[in-house]
Amino acid sequence: MEKSSRYVDNGDGTVTDNTTGLVWTKDANHGLMSWFEAVKHCEDFNFAGHSDWRLPLVAKNGGTAELDTLFRKNGDHSEAWEGTRGTPFTNVQSNYYWSGTSYAHVPGDAWGVDMGDGDMGDGAAKTCRYDVWPVRDGWNEKMTPREVLHGLVRGSETLARDPLVSGQIRNRLLGFARNIKVCVEAEGLNTNEVCNLIEDLYWEVDKIRNDHPKLTKTNPAVFKLADNAKEYVMKMTGCLHYPNGKMIGSSESMDSGLAEFLRRKQP
Repeated sequence: MEKSSRYVDNGDGTVTDNTTGLVWTKDANHGLMSWFEAVKHCEDFNFAGHSDWRLPLVAKNGGTAELDTLFRKNGDHSEAWEGTRGTPFTNVQSNYYWSGTSYAHVPGDAWGVDMGDGDMGDGAAKTCRYDVWPVRDGWNEKMTPREVLHGLVRGSETLARDPLVSGQIRNRLLGFARNIKVCVEAEGLNTNEVCNLIEDLYWEVDKIRNDHPKLTKTNPAVFKLADNAKEYVMKMTGCLHYPNGKMIGSSESMDSGLAEFLRRKQP
């Protein structure tokens, strides 16, 4: 995908990456901060009508590639670095940027990416001062089914890594992520499968929210993502199933809504 079509200037200070579905701030200079300050900055950041900003992840410790996909031809973190030329971003610093991915063997460290050459640094102490680039999952009516599912994969993987999440719940979340990835990689998307995956993951996350309210403070963006996914499905399909079998809407509206939903152009 050419850079001119991959990165879209939304005209509100944000840029959408059409390869990953992520929305970044157009201005990449938010100052130097410790990792803890960076997390707080993103949590408190209210910009372009949204308050669900967060630190981007990297493809380490089982995480999803996000920060490490920028400025690579096909959004693949293993590809050669292309740089910022031809993109709408401004003030990209040739320094390391924090990711939200902690270093597996040293919880006091986190990963970063050098935006000068794309190098992914080994775990750095979270007290170090690096640059910060907020990102959010871009939920909008133009999103394709695969973009919706990609967002849910990132959300479930982020929540599964939280220390407060127990092993059993963590395994269920990662299981949902694996199932969604299989669905995303399939040549065609089955309507019932899409609906079931989104609903099942939402109710799992909602149960975690009720059982562990502390997690809503440490992972607010993930719960917001799940809520947005539920509302998105309701809007697109006119229907939502509850775990006890209860259904909001009708099967007719669900069938017609899902058919329209899945007719959206696939990336």
